[in-house]
Amino acid sequence: MRLGATKGWAAILALLYGLATFAWPYARTFFSEPLAGLLILIAAERAHAAWQYQRPLARWLALFVSGIAASLLLVTRIAAGITLPIFGVYVLWEAWRSSARTSDGFQSVPFAAISRRSTYTLGLVAVWTSGMIPGGLIFIWYNLARFGTPIASGYASEAYEFTTPLLTGLTGMLFSPGKSVFLFAPPILLAIPGGIALWRRGERAVVLLMISLFCSHLGLYASWGQWQGGGVWGPRFLLPVVAPLVVLGAGMFLREARQPAVTYRRVALAVLTGLLGFAGNLGGVLLNFDTYVVYVPPAEQHCPIEPSPLIGHWCLLAERWQRYATAPPVCKLGAGMYHS
Repeated sequence: MRLGATKGWAAILALLYGLATFAWPYARTFFSEPLAGLLILIAAERAHAAWQYQRPLARWLALFVSGIAASLLLVTRIAAGITLPIFGVYVLWEAWRSSARTSDGFQSVPFAAISRRSTYTLGLVAVWTSGMIPGGLIFIWYNLARFGTPIASGYASEAYEFTTPLLTGLTGMLFSPGKSVFLFAPPILLAIPGGIALWRRGERAVVLLMISLFCSHLGLYASWGQWQGGGVWGPRFLLPVVAPLVVLGAGMFLREARQPAVTYRRVALAVLTGLLGFAGNLGGVLLNFDTYVVYVPPAEQHCPIEPSPLIGHWCLLAERWQRYATAPPVCKLGAGMYHS
């Protein structure tokens, strides 16, 4: 709504993220990605909201909360810390633009204007940075208690296993049947028309922020040795940055009036991506989402699109339904279930 979307469209975007992306199956787990995604969204929203407040205290508080959310990424999922420089650059840029209003009286004295703008900008960046202190202290305390060193990733030797060719990882997470983010989260396609609308409206910094957040995770994990994320549902490592792309869909329905024909096409696109995402991810909710990937041997994965769990889970559900329909239901410990 801060980006100009109506209340109804904002609610639709929230439902699309919750029910039509792979955030739904992961909401049932204790993986760190859902919480990391929430923190990234809070950090981005508060950093953007700060420049809409006129009172200095409200602006400082928003930046401070953004810094807290960003710092907690380190103790939630340390790899998500790759977004910290992106948030820092965004805050720096917006603070510099905001400082222009504070130096209007010094236009005739360029040096004084630049000095005042620099001081104002650094002050706001310092407020955001101070918000990172709580999370940073927790990060250091935990590492000292657990590993005996203030800085540790917790991944041991895996932190250095960047052995996958970049193109292989990119192709896998973007276009492969079993891990494509477009197949497991179709609503992110709304980011294309929505982002273009926001760009034309002047929200270019926000568009670049959201795209940079997504590309940071995509680029980090594309060359990692386990870019698949293990026997899990879809591109698990990209989950924390799916919400920012969905948010860009707000640009499709701004408060300004639009032509009915354009509105109908956008509604149709939203409905189509929503239905595709809902149908695919529902299979990961009705059946343990790693069953097809881990439990079913490759030789027995007889589905039209192999080895996509989006189709495979519905095949398994159909087989189980057929068995229950033709024979009395029998519950046997371990039968047809993955041990997780």
